[in-house]
Amino acid sequence: MSHIELAAPCCLTLAAGRLHGRPALVGLALRHPPVQLEAHPAPSLTVTGARADAAYRCAARLQAARALGGARIEIELAIPSYMGLGSDALTGLAAAQALAALHGQPGGTLPADAGLIPDDGLAAHAFAVGGLLAVGADGALLRRTTLPNTDEASDWVFVCVLPRVPPGTPADLEDVRRRELWATGPGAPAETLTAELWRAAEEQDLPAFAAHLLALQALGPAPEFGEGERTILAVMRAGGALACGRAPTGLALYALVRGAEASRELRHALSRTVGYTGGIVMASICDATGARFSLVS
Repeated sequence: MSHIELAAPCCLTLAAGRLHGRPALVGLALRHPPVQLEAHPAPSLTVTGARADAAYRCAARLQAARALGGARIEIELAIPSYMGLGSDALTGLAAAQALAALHGQPGGTLPADAGLIPDDGLAAHAFAVGGLLAVGADGALLRRTTLPNTDEASDWVFVCVLPRVPPGTPADLEDVRRRELWATGPGAPAETLTAELWRAAEEQDLPAFAAHLLALQALGPAPEFGEGERTILAVMRAGGALACGRAPTGLALYALVRGAEASRELRHALSRTVGYTGGIVMASICDATGARFSLVS
């Protein structure tokens, strides 16, 4: 019996920016950690696996909005929650898209039908098209480009530390921090920096991109780092990171380096620092395509 196989990127929010006089969020679709799932025909809707709650919520809304039949959705890999990587939205969109495809439905109004709100448009566009994105508060895509991701020696690599989630972390952490970013409403300096950030990306000028990114982030809410985070960021800087920081909407720490070799060396150093129980160390590059799915017989 035919089924749908789907893979989708995560989305790292980078900063609040400004384009064409409008507030925007700037973010990047990353290949890892991804969502991977399968959807099989079934009389009712069921979801199993990590982040099944978010997946079921969006799939059920789509099912009701379009009067669709059921599916058995099996999540093989999911984006960790609380990290600032769009876990809720992207896992939900992946399940909704798989359900729609299983029933021969187009994507079309998928984010709205699946219950995403406009200010989560960054995740919606990361799912749809990937790349480096700037998205308005109404969910509109304002600008898109890609970052180098085809040559190991020159790829722009994001090395991430996904820490253990502290007890008592609010369930709505990512939503609250995203709203705080929107509330900063950066003005003229952000307009200039966002334009310069894009120019650097299109010209593949990594040092300029990193410098403009750090300057843009400095206009947003000032993060308060714990001792462990400060240690990890120091290792990142010592390991050659051109930019590093914490995901503005979550707990993940990231460093931007050039090339696979620099990435490997930094991951080894971070793994020694974090240890076996401190979290996950991983690397990723820009995802330039968004979600991909196929019908498998």
